[in-house]
Amino acid sequence: NKKGTELWFGVDCRGINVYERDNRLSPKVTFPWSEIKNISFKDKKFTIKNVDKKAPDFMFYAPKSRINKLILELCVGNHDLFMRRRKPDSME
Repeated sequence: NKKGTELWFGVDCRGINVYERDNRLSPKVTFPWSEIKNISFKDKKFTIKNVDKKAPDFMFYAPKSRINKLILELCVGNHDLFMRRRKPDSME
C-alpha cells in the first residue's frame, strides 16, 4: 500500500480479502461482492469502490501494472460466478 506495507490480496467466491503479510488466515479487510460498486486500476494503482458512498475507497499499489490486470481478471471471473449462483433456475 502507500505506506509501503506489504499485503496479500485474495479473491474468492464471496469477495475480496486483504491480509497482512504475517497473517494469511484472518483477513484484515473483507469486501463482499454485494458491497463492491466498482473495481478498477490505472497503472500500479488498484481501487475498490464501496456501494456505501460514506465508506472510503480502498486503494493499493502493486509493483507492476500487469499484476493489477491479472487481479482484475480474477475479480471479474469470480464475480461472474457469484452472479450466476444468485440467479434463480429457469423453469425450462
